[in-house]
Amino acid sequence: MKAAGPCTPDAQVRSGRFLARAAGGAAGLTVVAALLGLVRDQAVARLFGASHASDAFLIAWTVPEMAATLLIEDGMALLLVPAFSLALTQRTAGGHATDPVRALVTGTLPRLFASLACAGGLLVWGAPWAVGILAPGLDDPRLAVDCTRLTAVTVLTFGVTGYFSAALRAHGRFLAPAGVYIAYNVGIIGTTLALHSVWGVRAAAAGVAVGSLLMILTLLPTFLRLMPGRSGKRVARERGPALFGATVLAPVVLFVVSRQSQVLVERFLASSLPDGAISHLNYAQKVAQLPMVLSMMICTVTFPVVARAMAAGDREGARRRVERDLALAGTVVLLGAATVLGCAPGIVEVLFQRGAFDAADTAATAGVMRVYALGLLGHTLVGALCRPFFSAGRPTWYPLGAMCCGLLVTTAAGLLLAGPFGVDGIAAANALGISAAAVLMLMGLGSRAVAVRPGAGALSLALSLIHIRDRVWRPAAFSYPRHSFSRGSHSGPRKPFICWPSSDRGSPMAADTSPPRARTIPLRSQPWILTYHSVSDPTDDPYGITVSADRLDQQLTWLRRRGLTGVGVTALLDAWATGKRGLVGLTFDDGYADFVDEALPVLLAHGCAATVFVLPGRPGGSNAWDPLGPRRPLLNEEGIRTVAAAGMEVGSHGMLHQDLTALSDDELRRETLGSRDALRRITGQAPSGFCYPYGTADLRVTESVREAGYTYGCALSPGALSGPLALPRTHISHADQGARMRAKEIRHRLRYRSAGTMGPGDAG
Repeated sequence: MKAAGPCTPDAQVRSGRFLARAAGGAAGLTVVAALLGLVRDQAVARLFGASHASDAFLIAWTVPEMAATLLIEDGMALLLVPAFSLALTQRTAGGHATDPVRALVTGTLPRLFASLACAGGLLVWGAPWAVGILAPGLDDPRLAVDCTRLTAVTVLTFGVTGYFSAALRAHGRFLAPAGVYIAYNVGIIGTTLALHSVWGVRAAAAGVAVGSLLMILTLLPTFLRLMPGRSGKRVARERGPALFGATVLAPVVLFVVSRQSQVLVERFLASSLPDGAISHLNYAQKVAQLPMVLSMMICTVTFPVVARAMAAGDREGARRRVERDLALAGTVVLLGAATVLGCAPGIVEVLFQRGAFDAADTAATAGVMRVYALGLLGHTLVGALCRPFFSAGRPTWYPLGAMCCGLLVTTAAGLLLAGPFGVDGIAAANALGISAAAVLMLMGLGSRAVAVRPGAGALSLALSLIHIRDRVWRPAAFSYPRHSFSRGSHSGPRKPFICWPSSDRGSPMAADTSPPRARTIPLRSQPWILTYHSVSDPTDDPYGITVSADRLDQQLTWLRRRGLTGVGVTALLDAWATGKRGLVGLTFDDGYADFVDEALPVLLAHGCAATVFVLPGRPGGSNAWDPLGPRRPLLNEEGIRTVAAAGMEVGSHGMLHQDLTALSDDELRRETLGSRDALRRITGQAPSGFCYPYGTADLRVTESVREAGYTYGCALSPGALSGPLALPRTHISHADQGARMRAKEIRHRLRYRSAGTMGPGDAG
């Protein structure tokens, strides 16, 4: 699938619509592949039931199962998607004697092929020892050894498939990699049905080998089309990244192996239980993990975006992408887990209860499915969090440490629970172990890769679930009459809703343009300030910072029904200093040109005011600091004067929208004092407020803002900073309505409720 517009891979990946279409297309193919996987499992269950033969096949199935994780999905992708993303970035930059993508392929693919061929041959030779380690409790391991030798070919074929898949995903091609499992399952099903009467369960193992070859053939044509040809002249070979060096390879490989070892522990413990235990675990896991597979398609499609952002040094963009991915993937998997918990017996009966798979097998498998469902969120978080860890551009051992701790929990809990609870106890141990690993990875992500906010991610997840509940399960709960809005006019007469803090301020809008002065503000239950950015078409919005004019109208209507009126920050702080309530701060960051035509008419129609934080160093420019775009025009100097003349407060967002914490003292002074002087020249009045780009600040930055003459500073989540120079705000997106707005209001009240007051110098 290709994006519309520019044909470069970089342009494709940056398109929000493209990501949505790619995720949807890949999810559709994944569903088809999953359904074929169920047909495959049904065929094995119907032909061999839950017996010694099916257990032998499932022990051999451990090889492709682990190889798929290590060589197709996690391991190879974690290594190669960032590598190909970097090569594509270098190709775009130019200045290389050889094409960076071709240099990467010629330097890695032959070595990988030779290494995997040797590893596959070694596994064929050592199959008896492998089976002895995997399932020491088997009475007769010969059938399992034969099946293992047939499935060992996947060590090579899955490695090549994973290499091709990573290259295609980095280029923005997601459909072919998602479709390989369709070819794989077709090969297994066809071979099993054709040869089971002759080879027995060995036919299913042979089908694994046939299906893996079909996977390569599915990807090969697209891979060859994308790879650049020879230039026709010999040039010096550039040294590429040491992808398969021990320091880079070991953390990724060991992490993936330790993650997949959860399954090895399960089968090791289940091998000493009665025949069929391994089969019950396998069938239950396959069905229960379908929601996780679908949720991970979101992270699979956006992984190149995170890798490209990390390669370009855009950690803020990577953070926003990761936080959104965690919330979306978590929402999908929790809804799926609820379905599994409620419908497990019926699902298993429909899918598997036929032939040798009887009612007793259905009851046992359904019980295990419900226990597995408790760990689905943990599995999803581990899969999503490992991607930013390994996109950081340097080896990291932390995910391996977290996974090993989770594996210890799984092993210890399994040893304790397998005896009294059988397969249910083993599944519970899996859920406990993977959840422990997820918590540890989430705790360590900020200091080692991307500084995500766990609290924000958890709240976004809760808000998404509330939104789904409101839109799907209780559509009438928040349905109230809403007026229509059309470019600055409402149907029928409308009284202004504004409630101004004092009578001596003159015109309502004049409250926002007063000269700076010191103030003391009660800290208990701080005022609520909302953050907007662009008001335009939100369709192509990779950062979630755009709302439509109609949605802004609905949100302001909701605030009014809550008894809240929107004002600028200066007016809000003045009101709170005198104990007046019923106001909410409205801020618009970046100073987009669409504020005049889209946002201003809505605000005036509601009798509201706002603070617009502009960039005087980019008059008439665009949001060049957002690598994913889309490009939106900024206010020019005339537009800034129009905003001020309309009664809106104009504040500073710095000169150029830079991370102030990374600037030198002189550069920081230009951003704070320089922007204040520039706005005094443009509007005739020095601004009172400053808004920190990206919402980030530290003590040095807040002190520079104070010295420049500002009386307040707006952040997002200021952390340990407090006072009027570090005011917290709540980000508002197009998705925020009803219950989400209410939840964000409650979060603000709970988070910023403490005793005391803050004065003009209390920034830290």
